[in-house]
Amino acid sequence: MSWILITLGVALMVLITRKRSAVVWVVAVVSGSGIGIAYSSLHIASQSITASARVETDGIDKITTGIVTDPTSTVANTTFSHLLGATFGVSISFSIFQNQFLVNLTRSSFSPLAHLYATDAIALVTRVPTGEDGTSVARMVDAYVGSLRTVWIVLAVFAGVALVASFGMKEREITQEVTVLIKLDEAYIV
Repeated sequence: MSWILITLGVALMVLITRKRSAVVWVVAVVSGSGIGIAYSSLHIASQSITASARVETDGIDKITTGIVTDPTSTVANTTFSHLLGATFGVSISFSIFQNQFLVNLTRSSFSPLAHLYATDAIALVTRVPTGEDGTSVARMVDAYVGSLRTVWIVLAVFAGVALVASFGMKEREITQEVTVLIKLDEAYIV
């Protein structure tokens, strides 16, 4: 369910333009719900990965084993996965955005300054609204939004691949209790 909402939300981000502000709220609710559901399932999956066997003696000849999770390993795996995903997500998205922004600026009237604007595209956001000419500001914002549209398309494809991959996941039980009877040699009992 989460990957369906994420894929749908990211795909809907393609509809965002300079003039459509109401679309942003719908997209935020859909993709935010999917991401919220996915985060909790990622924590459970991390617990499942770090599950280990527990052995307890219960009486003389009975050993109870069960599955427990190591909280430190779970936290370490979850933190590592989040940071690795954020690193790849930000670097890949920004690289796609910057290259597409350069292409969009080269095709417009900003062609002489395209390389300068594209190398500092994030800082450009704070300077664009202060332009004197409304039409050139609109063209700059359209180039910016068009570049973001390319990022949303690529991220929708990644989310779609994750959605398809999620159908191949197998269920794994975390809290299994198994009782094993073992005959002990009484000579070794103290």
